[in-house]
Amino acid sequence: MPRFVVLEHAKDTESHFDLMLEHGGVLLTFSFAEFPASPATCRRLFDHRLAYLDFEGEIEDGKGRVARVESGRFDLLNLAPDAICVHLRGIRLQGVFHLAREAREAREAWHFKAE
Repeated sequence: MPRFVVLEHAKDTESHFDLMLEHGGVLLTFSFAEFPASPATCRRLFDHRLAYLDFEGEIEDGKGRVARVESGRFDLLNLAPDAICVHLRGIRLQGVFHLAREAREAREAWHFKAE
């Protein structure tokens, strides 16, 4: 069963949360202004290295600091270019969640909601 992690990413006085889903040797990554809650808008970021599943601390090149605030396993229920459905099995994030690209927005704009 693949793993997921939510990292709080802080740089200077700003922070956001990254939801990372293990798939195909990379982490599918979505950025949230606050801890992921349903419903929410998020941005699809570039895929990250699997090392972030276990990493906490300073990111190289002055890109800030990350701290793990949630982790667990998940079942991938559906994966399409514009939609992902997962069953998260974490401590705070439990249940079926849908991530869908917003049709009228930029490529990176996605919507997150619980089933």
